[in-house]
Amino acid sequence: MLSNTIGKINRRELVRVIRQQMNVTPANWQRWQQSQVIEQERTAIIEEGQQTPFDDVLKKLKGATSLNRLLVMCEGPTDIPVFQELVAQVGEVPEIMFDYVGGWSGLRQKDPNVLLLVSKAVIVIMDGDEGRKLSKRNRPLTDMAREQQKRLARCGIELRVLQRYGIENYFPRGAIERVIGIDLSAFFPAPEDTPFIEHLSLDNKVPWYRFRQWVAQRLDLKMPPPQRPLYSKSQNQAVAKFMVLNADLAGTDLREIVNSIARRARDLLEE
Repeated sequence: MLSNTIGKINRRELVRVIRQQMNVTPANWQRWQQSQVIEQERTAIIEEGQQTPFDDVLKKLKGATSLNRLLVMCEGPTDIPVFQELVAQVGEVPEIMFDYVGGWSGLRQKDPNVLLLVSKAVIVIMDGDEGRKLSKRNRPLTDMAREQQKRLARCGIELRVLQRYGIENYFPRGAIERVIGIDLSAFFPAPEDTPFIEHLSLDNKVPWYRFRQWVAQRLDLKMPPPQRPLYSKSQNQAVAKFMVLNADLAGTDLREIVNSIARRARDLLEE
């Protein structure tokens, strides 16, 4: 009778008290007490479940499957920590899954139906290097990017293409300087339509290298990697920690993309 009375007040506390008393209980009583612990714990779980609002139960069920989490596919692995850091600054956002496609060639080989096996909502974010005509007014999508956009859209997958060459072209000077510890005033403002690693290189200050860049751009050739780079993509995660979304990226398409990711993740949780 005493156990039932305590149980009605706080069943979890009753279980704690019985467990505490077992150490000083006669041996022939301990088996009965153990059965009481099991029964009371089972009853507590049932009662807690019955008292949980139905809407809360649905939210927990929704969050229990990855299908209800947004999947964001970045171009490369070094892009992932940048988006994770920036999305975290938006506010309260449901858990998001991140992965990468491995460049435009990797995207062309991706089966969109396979991506939808992981999540029912997918956003793909690619660089503008091959996805935009960076020398044209308003930087329209390339033919290849439009083809991929249509292919993914048929499966309900959204493709977003950055307005700049790559995600590093959005990095603010101050954040990079804090990571590599070098005054970069001679390299900023950085161009938006050229590879950032090539620009942020001591080779870039040599006339013959700049001439090779000029020729490569006009003949649509790929430049060999710089021999004296000041920055590496492996440092993206460290730089992202010093970036402020609403200050450093104000007015950019990258900020809008980050906010759209957060909105889609929230909407997905409510669907």
